[in-house]
Amino acid sequence: MHIHARGARWLGFSSAATLLIAGAAPAGPPDQHQIVEMGKSATAMVDVQGVRFGSAFCIDSRGVFITNAHVLAGASKLSDVKIIVHPGQKDELVLVPEAMFSDKDEDLATVVTSASPKLTALKLGETTNLRETDAVIAFGFPFGDALAMDGKKYPTVSVSTGKVTALRKDPNDRLVSIQVDASLNPGNSGGPVLDSTGAVVGVTMAGIPGAALNLAIPVEMVVRQTTRPALVVARTLDAVSADALEKPYVLKGRAWMMHGPAPSVQVFVGSDVKPTVATFEPGTDRFRVSLTFVHGKKDSTPAPTTIHVKIVADQRDGDGFAEAQRDIPVTPSAKLAGASEAGPPIVFKPVELPDGKKTLALPGPAADVELAGAGRYILLPIPEQSVLAVVDVCEARVVKILPMMSADTVVAGGANMIVLVDPRSKMFQRYSLKTFARETTAPMPTTGTTASIAMGWQGSGPMMVSSSDGSFGKVELMDPRTLRLLPALKYHGMVRGGPSQHLRASAAGRRFCAWSTDGSPSGMALFTLRGDAAECVYEHQSAGFLRPTANGLVYSYAAVYQEDLKTRVETAKDQTLFIPAVDETCFLEVTLPDRGSNEQKFPRAALHFAGDHKVLGSVGDLEELAGLETYGTHPDLDQRVVLVPGAKVIVTLKSGNRELVFRRVDVDDMLEKSGVDFLYVRTPPTRSVRKGERFEHKLDVASKAGGVTMTLEHGPDGMTLSKVGVLSWKVPTEGLEGNVSVIILLRDVKGQEKYFTFQVSVE
Repeated sequence: MHIHARGARWLGFSSAATLLIAGAAPAGPPDQHQIVEMGKSATAMVDVQGVRFGSAFCIDSRGVFITNAHVLAGASKLSDVKIIVHPGQKDELVLVPEAMFSDKDEDLATVVTSASPKLTALKLGETTNLRETDAVIAFGFPFGDALAMDGKKYPTVSVSTGKVTALRKDPNDRLVSIQVDASLNPGNSGGPVLDSTGAVVGVTMAGIPGAALNLAIPVEMVVRQTTRPALVVARTLDAVSADALEKPYVLKGRAWMMHGPAPSVQVFVGSDVKPTVATFEPGTDRFRVSLTFVHGKKDSTPAPTTIHVKIVADQRDGDGFAEAQRDIPVTPSAKLAGASEAGPPIVFKPVELPDGKKTLALPGPAADVELAGAGRYILLPIPEQSVLAVVDVCEARVVKILPMMSADTVVAGGANMIVLVDPRSKMFQRYSLKTFARETTAPMPTTGTTASIAMGWQGSGPMMVSSSDGSFGKVELMDPRTLRLLPALKYHGMVRGGPSQHLRASAAGRRFCAWSTDGSPSGMALFTLRGDAAECVYEHQSAGFLRPTANGLVYSYAAVYQEDLKTRVETAKDQTLFIPAVDETCFLEVTLPDRGSNEQKFPRAALHFAGDHKVLGSVGDLEELAGLETYGTHPDLDQRVVLVPGAKVIVTLKSGNRELVFRRVDVDDMLEKSGVDFLYVRTPPTRSVRKGERFEHKLDVASKAGGVTMTLEHGPDGMTLSKVGVLSWKVPTEGLEGNVSVIILLRDVKGQEKYFTFQVSVE
């Protein structure tokens, strides 16, 4: 997104925004008590991932807030930020941004949320007549959440009175900051400063605690920001089939001016110089435009894989504009490779273990351990027999033996499919997890020799492929249903390729990690998918295995990292493995024996709740893993321990790789006994659905406090969530293909909130 303004940028647009108009002032001149009550009601708290806190204030009752740009630092996506209205009060309201506009140079940001009758808007004033010693009132949340009362997550707003002590101007006599002596502290940043009439004259920016020296941004800078055009277009656009390029394609979005008439919107397709003009729905800021992508079917010209479009919103009576550039994926006909049967949602049941433990013999030594069917199935390639053993965790038995194309075949699993790739013949095979029938066999579309593959066991793709071509390595993404290669990955580190390249996927398959054991350091790479494209973070160091999760955490040997791959959220512990459960709600801390000590003979496991440092309970010794080396084991150490909360079991691959050990572990029981105030979804919904079908799933929410309410914050058009947690959606027959995101806000009776996010693949 480009904004015609110095240093400005838009962050994380969703599919919604609101027309911005400054709120009206109350009738008659308000007295000081009225000003205080109005300022308190309009000032909101900003919570960025529970780590960074600040203040904001409403300028439009339809959900528009102003804050500092530095308050939002660290927020890489909209869901990282919460706007809390009336915090610490009975009518507390938590809003999630629909759009954020940030100008770092002026340290201002506009946050657009949904409208609510609870919102009070402040009037934007002016500083023309502002003088030193004029009285001002400042509002905000000093020290963030530190002043919250017992039983409350957030504190109530603080009010400070003071006077203007200086008006700081630049060489051109332009006011750049207002100095006030009101008592302000960290956490006040982004809050409003009001004059004696109740109008906003400044935005708290910085200060020196205890020094009565604080600075505010003049309101004129806010006014300038609110006169720029804005444009909201979904980051991921619906795909178009290669067979339907000549049919109309409808692109939707929102565009608005904070003051004045709506801007004009034009869409350029590819390198076309003649745009298509969008039309607005009467009385709204919603626009739509019908596009046609002409493709000659009679000649041999192949259809494009993506279509690039540029959307421009122009200010009708000025020179400001906003621009968004997007790629529309072009999918080949589904007949090319068939479509894996979605089947009913995966159902988990506790595995029957009369003695609390069971050992299962395998057809031969396993070379790998992969997951499928949301984690209910474990896939174990047996090179000696050139077969794949499929184990149903809930039944603790081998339910299917599938042939492999060679002993070197690599394997991955999805929610409803099993994928095999043979490096020798460079062939691809896909099996239905519902029927175990082979659906397709085709040449791999990737270049080079495939060394490893990975995909999310709760989804239906994409699949990451690591391959080598001579001395060069490559990492690519492909759709396992259509065999279509997705946009190239931008890998900002070293790719050695070959058998030394290791890959791991998150459960939903939207994050991937890569590292290499051929040389030092091994490198740490995290790929995060935004639509079909991926963003990469790379650190040139060694960390052992890397296991990404949907919440952005990366589990590894001796540490758990945030998505920057630098910040550790768990204390570094040598000889310790951190391994997430298949549903990513909790994780295991597996401590390996210290060879120099006789206190511990076997690897020992303890259970943690995701994001919490407390030990929920001990799982005990894993005797079957005795004698394993820290590095160089096949399969890797993290693959040998599989925690499946839905089946109430831990499955381990015993030393020697010929047996699986099933051990009873009841996560719910351990959570109840731990005293931790937990709130999470036990069983994920199905991750794929066909066009024209009905998607329906009842959310199974576990809560210590109880009284859970669920709100559908984001989802496809037509999706609903009932009060009892039934998620329903009639999938359209046309116009929708690929992955759609769903975000649900969970809240318990104590006010604790958690977001449950997943994606559904439309086939």
